[in-house]
Amino acid sequence: MQYKNLDREGLIYELGATFEYQQRIAACMDKFRTIVKPRQAGMTTELAIEALVDAIIRENYVVCIVSPTARQSGRMMRYVKKAFRRLEKKMGMVIPTEKFTNEEIYFHHGSEIHSLPNNPLGVQGIDCDHAIVDEAGLFPQLEGEAMLDAIVGSLSAKAGRLTISGKPAGKRGMLWQYWDPTSPRYKEFTHFQLTWEDRAREDPIYDGEVRQHKNILTKLQFDETYNAMFIDEGVLIYPHALLEQAQALWRTKRFTAISSEGTPNSGGNLYIGIDFGRKRNLTEVCVLRKSEEGVMYPYMWKSMDNVNFEKQKEWIDGLIMRANPVSIRIDERGMGLGLLDYFVAKWGSRVEPLKLLGSQSKERVVLQLRHAFEDGKLAISPDDGELYIQLHSFQKEYTDHGNVRYFGKVDETDFKDDKVIALAAAIDAAQTQAWGFGIC
Repeated sequence: MQYKNLDREGLIYELGATFEYQQRIAACMDKFRTIVKPRQAGMTTELAIEALVDAIIRENYVVCIVSPTARQSGRMMRYVKKAFRRLEKKMGMVIPTEKFTNEEIYFHHGSEIHSLPNNPLGVQGIDCDHAIVDEAGLFPQLEGEAMLDAIVGSLSAKAGRLTISGKPAGKRGMLWQYWDPTSPRYKEFTHFQLTWEDRAREDPIYDGEVRQHKNILTKLQFDETYNAMFIDEGVLIYPHALLEQAQALWRTKRFTAISSEGTPNSGGNLYIGIDFGRKRNLTEVCVLRKSEEGVMYPYMWKSMDNVNFEKQKEWIDGLIMRANPVSIRIDERGMGLGLLDYFVAKWGSRVEPLKLLGSQSKERVVLQLRHAFEDGKLAISPDDGELYIQLHSFQKEYTDHGNVRYFGKVDETDFKDDKVIALAAAIDAAQTQAWGFGIC
């Protein structure tokens, strides 16, 4: 075979894995590796290049790359393809393949690369020499365990290698299982932990970007995202496990949402929550729908950014007329107070304020929303990444005077919790009915 004498580490470098830590990880041929990384560390790129090079320089070598979603597995294969084209250019020749799709490559010398989404059945049929789990921190707990069982089984026939890589997402899931030093699995693995500073030392642009992000993230967010730390989620109101449960409920029930310009089909089961921006000119409107089984889910979202208040009033009036909701809650803080008066005057007693001005009032609303999740009464769409981030970023802390403070994700101007408050307002609107979540 004409490729077997190629310099493996040198080729990985030339195809794009040029940072020192990428080279160090690529050079490690230990059987089991875990890689804990920050955001944008370039490890997906390195692992894609490593998979390609190993499949090229060996005969009958099978690499299986597993990602938590179809979108991520497709992205991984795009990285493999990009490296493949660079390799052809470097060698000045067309490298023959027997099959080349968006999911797999079969080389003429018997090697294969498969990039698969989160489906244990797809992995079980492949005997592989190297299994790579990308973005392992994003696998839900139960799905991650099923996938690991399938992967380990696929390695048995060839006594293959296993690499688990990802950004932490709390002390839970697949990535933590193999990183937890108290776990018996820990000692079987070679561990790499990277932080943003590893890349920043070699990339001034990245260094500048991360330093800006440090000014607008909470310490917990920054430590998880850029210091690759496994955070104890005890200070969080809505931890990953709780949110993943709500996403799984959405999938199970097969809920669907409509666009912000759609016509809600009421049937007497809609509730509206509205958060008017305080410092930022952003209003979020959440329309919750109650299913026949009594599960609530966001049926419609509307974000109004830099829209004047007259236009906002006009749109919300139209929504109330079309949806005919059972009840409406409006955050009365800031600019919301004047608009609250307007909507109460027009639509009557079903419009009420969401009281968040005192710590006890805010705690009631925040925990009421949490109870909705805990009791399996609220589902959220897996596609709404911004809502997930805002919910997960919501924290509780004690001030120097012993008071409780609840706050969300911070950006350069304000607490970015608009969608959380709108959702909490809609849940509060639903409390007018006989069913509840433990706090009424």
